[in-house]
Amino acid sequence: MTSLGVLLVEFILYLIQIYAALIVAWCFMTWFPPKQSRLYGEIFNSVRLLVVPYLQFFQKVIPPLGGIDFSPIFAILVLEAIQKFIIVLI
Repeated sequence: MTSLGVLLVEFILYLIQIYAALIVAWCFMTWFPPKQSRLYGEIFNSVRLLVVPYLQFFQKVIPPLGGIDFSPIFAILVLEAIQKFIIVLI
């Protein structure tokens, strides 16, 4: 594989890691919804726009158990599986 190909694959893997971190951040952010902080509100909405569409797929498949939403865990596991699949293809 050429060095450009390697850089592209590394970039994709890096983006997947960032997206998984955004999912974790979103989980914590939902515990503290924005109230009066304008900056936090904008960050909250930006992360929501990036993460919630992906999580909704898992929320449809995996219902909350006892009021706890396990969809972020499965969403991150799928991202990790995609990362490992990409690494195996190299």
